[in-house]
Amino acid sequence: MTEYRELSEVNKIAEELIPKMGWLDLPRIKFLVLIADRSSYLGKCSKATGKWRHLTNVDYVIEVWDNYWATATDNQKRALLLHELLHITSREKDDGTIVWGIRKHDVEEFLRVVEQYGAWSLPLEELLKAHIEYESSKQEI
Repeated sequence: MTEYRELSEVNKIAEELIPKMGWLDLPRIKFLVLIADRSSYLGKCSKATGKWRHLTNVDYVIEVWDNYWATATDNQKRALLLHELLHITSREKDDGTIVWGIRKHDVEEFLRVVEQYGAWSLPLEELLKAHIEYESSKQEI
């Protein structure tokens, strides 16, 4: 059986992250915790379209899986919410209206390919560079 509920901790972390997103406007986002024994994802961002946006007054729904959230560190929770928020994208049309969308991941790859060939593409090279910079900044603190 699958259930959803709200969790104030999710909203609190999201409220800290949202001002840093750089969107052209603020989308209406509902944050939910998925309560289920199994989940194929740790988090998920869905765009509410058409009648659902009209009926709910919500532009996006971000879900986090309760079993993961309950054991995640604060850093992991923030990273998961940032990951899901980064799926939200906006652009301004010529007439000034804002169009909202869902952004795909910067990098999609199989671990085995990276194990065998390393950072073979530009997105993977950029990911490796960001990781190295992150690790070195942790050591400086």
